[in-house]
Amino acid sequence: MKNKFKEVAKVILIIIFLTTTIKAQEITIANWYENKSGAVVLSFDDWLPSHANIVVNQLENHQLPATFFVTIQNTKYQKNAFIIMRKAFANGCEIANHTLTHPDLTAIDIEKAKNEILGARKILMDSIPGNPCLSFSFPMGVKNNDLIQFLKIYHINARGINAPNENNLNYNFIKQANDYYKLETVRIWRVVTPKKVGNWLDYVTKGGGLLTFMIHSIENENNPAGWDPIPEKYLSEILDTVKAHQNQLWITTMAKATQYHQQKNNTQIKIIKNSNSSTKFKIIYTLNATMFNHDLTILLSKEKEIKAIKIGKNNIVFKEIGNHYQFNIPYNAQKVEIIYKN
Repeated sequence: MKNKFKEVAKVILIIIFLTTTIKAQEITIANWYENKSGAVVLSFDDWLPSHANIVVNQLENHQLPATFFVTIQNTKYQKNAFIIMRKAFANGCEIANHTLTHPDLTAIDIEKAKNEILGARKILMDSIPGNPCLSFSFPMGVKNNDLIQFLKIYHINARGINAPNENNLNYNFIKQANDYYKLETVRIWRVVTPKKVGNWLDYVTKGGGLLTFMIHSIENENNPAGWDPIPEKYLSEILDTVKAHQNQLWITTMAKATQYHQQKNNTQIKIIKNSNSSTKFKIIYTLNATMFNHDLTILLSKEKEIKAIKIGKNNIVFKEIGNHYQFNIPYNAQKVEIIYKN
């Protein structure tokens, strides 16, 4: 009798566990915004003359965002540098930190290194209203743990220059918190053809991770070749290739990609009411909302037809895709109510 009671109790526990698991799976946060297969970031280093003269307009024409890692000393030799940065920022680009003078930060005194980082950050925030300046790129890619620990106070990521493994562009590319400050990148120069760029985009679509590209100078008849140049025509073809993958991939900035990835992996959904007529849930998060405030994409299985989704009195737009409903909510949404059709 005692053994039979134990077996019954075990079955009840299994049922409770499975019920809890099913509930947890009904409402989930998509891996990437708008439930894209992966995320892609175009990044341009140093703020070279061709960025202002060519790249900003090319991005606007293609309606694509990018991250510009700005070295402040380069702006001194360019007329209207910050005016053009403000234009790029208004068009969805990120204006990010690449230090004051581009030194090897590991070869100078730590206080000087901190001044290189904070001095550039302050100028970029003061010169571009609303710019949170959350991303950083290590000059020459050199880094150490002291720099990473300092960057964590003011930035949410940092990019190096190491190339990723094309077979390892999966979603779980972060094994520990410091990995957000060791992001890898594909260097685009003359030997990296648009076809190869397309191959990389296919790799990340399959792997589901984050892919970043690093580009330096662009040349045309009015802009002589600078560091690591590619022709303007070549840039346009690359942007066309990236644009063609926009339905599958989230083309975004470095800050937005790493914001979303960290939020998704540090956020829980808690069901606070579940009935035949409606479900209410709230978001439980632990990250600093001043630095991590990207909207989240929610996926809801199609077990019942939805009449409306509300946050307070406001209706949330949702769409039906395949076997789920999909909608976006603010990261700090307190309570979300899903109302079902009768």
